[in-house]
Amino acid sequence: MLLQSLFTLLSTSSTLTGQPMVTPPEDAYRAMAEARVPTSPPSPDDEDANDSSPYDDFLAGSKQVLGELLAQPGSPYSPLLASPAWSREAWWQRTAERIAPGESSLAKPLAALQHQVGATKARPGHDVAVTPESQRRYKGRQAAANAIKAGVDADIFERALRRHPRRLTEAAAEAVAIQIVRDRAATTAVAHHAAMNIRADVVDHYLDRNTSRFSLEDERYAGELLRHAVLTGRPTFNERGERQIPAAFRVARVAAAYADRRGYAKPGGYCHGDAPAWKPLSASARPLTYRPLCFVAATDRAVYEWYLQKARFEAVEALPDGNVLPEHRRNEVRRTP
Repeated sequence: MLLQSLFTLLSTSSTLTGQPMVTPPEDAYRAMAEARVPTSPPSPDDEDANDSSPYDDFLAGSKQVLGELLAQPGSPYSPLLASPAWSREAWWQRTAERIAPGESSLAKPLAALQHQVGATKARPGHDVAVTPESQRRYKGRQAAANAIKAGVDADIFERALRRHPRRLTEAAAEAVAIQIVRDRAATTAVAHHAAMNIRADVVDHYLDRNTSRFSLEDERYAGELLRHAVLTGRPTFNERGERQIPAAFRVARVAAAYADRRGYAKPGGYCHGDAPAWKPLSASARPLTYRPLCFVAATDRAVYEWYLQKARFEAVEALPDGNVLPEHRRNEVRRTP
């Protein structure tokens, strides 16, 4: 199957990157990077020369940004800092205007940045609105919170799990891929579908009770869209105008929703209400340990790290005894901003 996990989705080159895509919202992370890392040495006459690049090593990666946004960067359950150290600096004021033009408050652009780098959570009633109806459709309060945070509709969520009941990471990748097809179709006028290579019929084929209608061509098409979304890491809006988390985090949240539904969130389990019931592992121990999180209380970035571990375990379980994963499957896939 093509849609096995982010590992297989990213293991081959994409053929859709040249296709016209719907214009995305402003990329908060890249806007911040461009503001902090100048493309050329500043002119001595530039009044903003002293604040254009406060950190020379900014492009080392988003973990630095996480350290500036989170109160406890080493914890998967870290709360957000109310006001980052640079929030009043001139370069951020300019960047905030670019991210959310016309906003008098800096709260919205800061929230967009927190959202995009994986610093936010999925606590029901706090980060995510969960209704009794959504609890019923996703079969659980915490499962609903994770799936809603991922932006995956309940019918697609259910179909993917039925298709891959033993491979949660595979089901999650497939669910997000099909949802991307649906969202593109819903946010683009039908008259433009053909020109933009939008195939709304793929969703109908996927949900049809006659499983043979979802062809290998359909599967490849959906997989290519997901691969493109993960590789670019750019933000998108759903049909209700809500900003979505990056595609890799969406896949991880869906896998977490499936895990919660299977019983991780249970009395004596990993959550006490919507908070972690266990003392978090140290940052040094976490990469070596496969241990489910209290997903709704964890940041998107922490859930993604869990997903990578889960995908490895599922891949190993699928191999005949005595085999090992090939090198490209053993390597971590870290394509998020």
